[in-house]
Amino acid sequence: YRGNSTADWALCLLDEAIPDAIAESVNTEADRIERGGDLVLMGYGCTRPGGGGGNDGTLRIGSAPVISTPSGRDYDIVTRGSSALCFGDSGGPSFYVDEETGLRYQTGINSRGDIRTTSYLSSLHVDTVQEFYQDWSERNGVFICGIHEEAEGCFNDAW
Repeated sequence: YRGNSTADWALCLLDEAIPDAIAESVNTEADRIERGGDLVLMGYGCTRPGGGGGNDGTLRIGSAPVISTPSGRDYDIVTRGSSALCFGDSGGPSFYVDEETGLRYQTGINSRGDIRTTSYLSSLHVDTVQEFYQDWSERNGVFICGIHEEAEGCFNDAW
């Protein structure tokens, strides 16, 4: 993300498939994310404000309301609430959950935060990352859940 810390995205290509792995579906719809709506945050980091506790191999899941959405070259979704990212949570997923259908969509990449209340998530629905994902998938001959109808093994088979 050289030159823009809000563009904190990466993809990895494995040499072989992980048996029985299920991939999350990437959120491509901007209207799923709105101010005041909750996102689910996940990570292995802190359990106390200020950075203490955690990092013990236990996955923690919490939710926090969105206070800001991407605009221009600022690709962050910002949440503020009782759950926040901590050291070691970077690179993990954050999700939008559709209350009507129960379907879950990966909406951002955990990037950074203040460890207490505020988290910055690099959004996955903006054009810049969608172009990056498309180019990467074409170069590597793979499909991405939520982006390509041909993708297999997706958690949300919404196609």
